[in-house]
Amino acid sequence: MLASRSQERSREGEVFRHRFMPVNLQPRSAKPPRRGHFRPVGAACSPRSGRIHGEKLRQIKSHSSSTPDPLRDMMLTSCYEISASTDETLLAVVGERLTVIDALARRKLLSAQPLPHPSHADFSPDATRIAVKSTSGRIVVISRHTGEQLLNCRNEAEGEGTAAMYSACGEFLVDASWSGKLRVRNAHNGNVLKVLAFDNESIQAVCPTLDRRTWFVVHQPKVRSPTESLGHQYVTRHQWPFESAADELPLRVAYLESSAAAVSTTGDTIAFAGRSRLAKYSTSTGELLASVPLQDCAKLRWSSDGSTLVAVLRDSINVVQSASLNTIRTVNQEYAADGLLSSRHGYFFAGGWSSGHFADDA
Repeated sequence: MLASRSQERSREGEVFRHRFMPVNLQPRSAKPPRRGHFRPVGAACSPRSGRIHGEKLRQIKSHSSSTPDPLRDMMLTSCYEISASTDETLLAVVGERLTVIDALARRKLLSAQPLPHPSHADFSPDATRIAVKSTSGRIVVISRHTGEQLLNCRNEAEGEGTAAMYSACGEFLVDASWSGKLRVRNAHNGNVLKVLAFDNESIQAVCPTLDRRTWFVVHQPKVRSPTESLGHQYVTRHQWPFESAADELPLRVAYLESSAAAVSTTGDTIAFAGRSRLAKYSTSTGELLASVPLQDCAKLRWSSDGSTLVAVLRDSINVVQSASLNTIRTVNQEYAADGLLSSRHGYFFAGGWSSGHFADDA
């Protein structure tokens, strides 16, 4: 009698666990990697010792000569943001983990979790280091080859904001917070060298030109009283290394139409998109150059040759001609988060909250 009751309770508990417990909280057969754990793709670690087995280590050494399987190796379970190296041969894909991909060979090079909840990544100019920022605002720098942490800024108190981006020389990092501060810090020791403070404002975006000599900052004034309405966004232009006074662009953009911003490679045009339209403006005169209807755009990215824009919508990613703003390609992507079109090599990587893949492999 007691045995039957025990078995019945066990069955009830098993049914409850499988029906109501989230999948990522259910027990696993092997212990998951620790926070900050990294390993080369293809490495098999002992659950007890964490050491790489000799046979698997030999496979890792010969991994570069193996034939990649795009359908097996290149489908990622999440992709919140994509960053490309200067020559667009490498991709850093930010999801639940940070994945480094050889975009030409279609091969994963590294899978790492340098910090909890990563949200942004940026390659150094020589592609040997990657700066990663989390949703808490913390910035770390890791080795692109091994995933080893090279720098931990321990700057959570600064809060969330824009990506941490390398300067053209690779010696400095530039990032901004939603609290209205832009910081320039040493990329090797994390020391803050310069702070630009904009009181009662939130910095919504920092957009450098392709050569990273000119930096555009998108400002959103904060509401300071219940009777005050949300003001229009404005843009300032800064020359590296942020020593001279900034120029304020002669344009204003409504908040609902400026959830995404991107600057052309030369810095002569800036594009905004939001709830209902995509528009581009001259950065010298503020003139509206073109505008087209576009629903619920969350992100914009200019191609390196300046010919196209990638617009991330709710469940699709559009490739848009930068001259006319006409859509020339649409990639369906559930819960779309980011997209990157390489004008140098012709590939297109699409990312969403539930997957990331090369669109031509889909």
